[in-house]
Amino acid sequence: MNINCINYKIVNSKTALKPIILQAILDLFKEGKQVMTLKMIRQRCILLDSKFPRTSHQAAIATSMRNAIKCGGRIIGENRDFNDFTISFEVNGNGLVIETPKKTLPKIESKKKEVASNTNEIVKKRKKTKPSINKIGEFSKIIEKYNLDKLKDDNRPKLLIIPCSKSKSPGGINTFSSIFNLNPNRTNSIIQYNNERIMNPNYFNNENRIGVNIVDVNYFNAAFNNILCKKAIDRYDSGGSIFYSTYNLKNLYLQKINNNKLHVLIISGLYGLLKYDDYIPDYHFEMKRNTIWTNQNDFSIRNEVDNYIVNNNIPEENVFYSLSKTGKYREALKPNHLWKSLWINNYGNGANLNSAEFIAQEFLTRL
Repeated sequence: MNINCINYKIVNSKTALKPIILQAILDLFKEGKQVMTLKMIRQRCILLDSKFPRTSHQAAIATSMRNAIKCGGRIIGENRDFNDFTISFEVNGNGLVIETPKKTLPKIESKKKEVASNTNEIVKKRKKTKPSINKIGEFSKIIEKYNLDKLKDDNRPKLLIIPCSKSKSPGGINTFSSIFNLNPNRTNSIIQYNNERIMNPNYFNNENRIGVNIVDVNYFNAAFNNILCKKAIDRYDSGGSIFYSTYNLKNLYLQKINNNKLHVLIISGLYGLLKYDDYIPDYHFEMKRNTIWTNQNDFSIRNEVDNYIVNNNIPEENVFYSLSKTGKYREALKPNHLWKSLWINNYGNGANLNSAEFIAQEFLTRL
């Protein structure tokens, strides 16, 4: 890859998304990733800018990927849904970046142009953004605020509430179970999901699953109706799920659950509330599409959590949750003021990853 070429394209981009996409490609390459899929690049774009579209603009990303390979790359794979559109860049025998471009880059005539070295500087020119947080400092604040160092001496049970994952793993076994099967809103939610599949089949077309050739509404119809189920914690552990796949989190949860020190509940866009080992089919229904749980007058998820706390003798001060301060999952939960938030705010940029890191490295290690 010719880094000078990529930087030139970033600085001189004329659209809002292109510099973010190109910066994502450059960052991935610098991390040693020579082969990049569209899906991989989109995930990095979301980390760079939380407002980057999560489910649309595949064509725009693919166009920028084609533009990027002019700086020393090539296309090695395509598919009709773009997500597996794949490009590759080369390095020389010593692992160093190839700096020789195929074409001579034009000189920048205007001295008034300010050269930005990365996308963050470009974004600052276009709109005012708040600075990134001191992550370690934020970790320390929460540890001190809740006196988390005393958790190991507290033999009472603890509860952690986390969001589900948009990314899911396919397959399963022919069984279904849920400890929360008496809530009438769950039935209404499933009805709303079925209506979505009928009325808006295109809503499902941008989804993908590892090992599944075609993922569209027919896949989700079959997955839901055939009821091939996995435990919720396995369903949401897909390799791209921040609160399950990063930092070995799924295994860390299970280790603490097996030691009887931790309970884990999951907020779901379709089911409302799940226990970690509830068996559920594969589906795609984002919380923002389901108005049942986020209705300000609906306390059904909160009531289920309250009942779970009572039935399992969990003290209110030992209830923790990691949900975005401004997100739909927290709106759905409507947390008790005694419960403790483990969310690491980063003005929306990287907050999910920081929060998952805090749970893995600071919270679970203290149980």
